[in-house]
Amino acid sequence: MVLQIPIDPNPVDSLIWGFHQSGIITINSAYHLASAAANVTSPSSSDPNPFKIWWKTLWTLPIPPKIKHFTWKAFNHNLPCALNLFHKKVLNEPFCHFCGGDPESVTHVLIDCTRARRVWKHSKFKNFHNDHRRVYIKEFYLQGIHLIPKEDLPLFQPINEFSSQSSVKCIIQEDTRALSVAAALDHDNCVTGLGFVFKIGLHRVVTSTKIHKPGASTPIFAESQAHLDGIAWCLSSQLKLEFMFTDCLNLVSKVNGHWKDQSTLSSLVLKIRHSFSNFPDASLKYFPRQFNANAHSLAKCCSEED
Repeated sequence: MVLQIPIDPNPVDSLIWGFHQSGIITINSAYHLASAAANVTSPSSSDPNPFKIWWKTLWTLPIPPKIKHFTWKAFNHNLPCALNLFHKKVLNEPFCHFCGGDPESVTHVLIDCTRARRVWKHSKFKNFHNDHRRVYIKEFYLQGIHLIPKEDLPLFQPINEFSSQSSVKCIIQEDTRALSVAAALDHDNCVTGLGFVFKIGLHRVVTSTKIHKPGASTPIFAESQAHLDGIAWCLSSQLKLEFMFTDCLNLVSKVNGHWKDQSTLSSLVLKIRHSFSNFPDASLKYFPRQFNANAHSLAKCCSEED
């Protein structure tokens, strides 16, 4: 099995740091190695939280887990808004596509954007939004816990997600030609399924396909392979590609940025960058998973086939 793993012949051999996946020594990895050798407990992310009441209230609300995770990401400013993607060098500018002038921070897209305001205006939380729309998202959530009746909190959280989705959908125009790619892993049977859906606009499916591959590595390696095979499929099918969409933000930031190290993943990322030379006007974009459901269904179905 090990001997069948293909090795990239292009990079020259070099010494690597074996205690980090990048192959490059960092202060962080060296510290953790030294701590482990000295039998010292490493720092933990589970330190006491100053927002304990808020967290406890959130996780006990009768709402879907995806809403809880969305809220958690919003609270920590970890949503893929334009400002965050700009800092990751995924986008060339941080400004909101709909307002024009303001940077699209998490606070802006969920509270103060014109589209977000429209959502809040037609909800039962209109007055709360009017009173608190000029505060940061953390303060907005904290005030919500204290001022909104407990029985209404399950409705309060999904409105934040809906205001985000309404902005994302408008990125795709009616004539946008885009490929959505996805990968699904089945470690039990050691197989990977890849799914590809080519659309014009948000809903018109032109064609689709799936690929069954032996072996199951890690999600980002599988997504990388999906990107390479997806571009190859577009070439062989003579499909004009304007955008490629994926919900793997980590891979998007690596491909669109200047990331490079001595890992195998770095070689794959370089190949993806080179493959886009076949479509000079195309670009790789991040989209949340709910807009990539068709490709994910194909990938999952393919991974479950015998």
